[in-house]
Amino acid sequence: MRSTLLLVLVLALSAFARKEITSQWETNPEEYDTMTLESYEIVLANAQQREAAAKEQIAEEQAKIETLKQQLADIDQQIAAIIQEKYDILGITEQDVIDAENEIAAIRQELELLLGLDSEELARRMDDIKKLEARIAALKAKPVSYLWRIRDQIVELEELLERVKANLPDKALSYTVRLIPERRDCLWRIAEYDIIYGDPAQWPTLYRGNKVMIDNGFDRYKRNVEESKYDRAEDLIFPGQVLDIPR
Repeated sequence: MRSTLLLVLVLALSAFARKEITSQWETNPEEYDTMTLESYEIVLANAQQREAAAKEQIAEEQAKIETLKQQLADIDQQIAAIIQEKYDILGITEQDVIDAENEIAAIRQELELLLGLDSEELARRMDDIKKLEARIAALKAKPVSYLWRIRDQIVELEELLERVKANLPDKALSYTVRLIPERRDCLWRIAEYDIIYGDPAQWPTLYRGNKVMIDNGFDRYKRNVEESKYDRAEDLIFPGQVLDIPR
């Protein structure tokens, strides 16, 4: 492609030299009517010299271009070697980077969708928020996260997540069961707290929202005691259990 352009340029310069002579003849025909062959050859020689000088300059520029191309190729190789060295140190591959960026893009898309929801709908989507939070944590735990290009994107995800959480309602979305010797936490009392429902009769909502965890805890309790004091799973919760608060 470049050689074709150079040929076109040379031909153009040659044509320009001839056109210059023709133009001079058209401007001052009386002068050229009396021009001797020797004078004409001098004018033509001057034009040819300018053409040769232009060709030489083009050749020099082309040589510079080739040198720059080689320098760029050498720099690209050096960059590739540095990147590969980082990959080797971290024990990752280019595919790991691609997979991480695809995961980041998917998480970002879901977070941006959540940003468009109102607070009540966000509260109902708390499980989705927790899953996204877990996915971000999983990304941070991978060696690929030590790359600047990945780490910066993860920071952006965390900022998006915080913006989503800031839109959540003021009411608590979770509650950690406490050890209160004189007033044991139970679903009835927890539902009564103002930050939960402010209504103890809402305790079945708490149970339904945490049924699997509460039932599993009750089953372990029955297996480990000879005589059970409780007949129903919903009557027994344990300090440290984290209850989701359905909204």
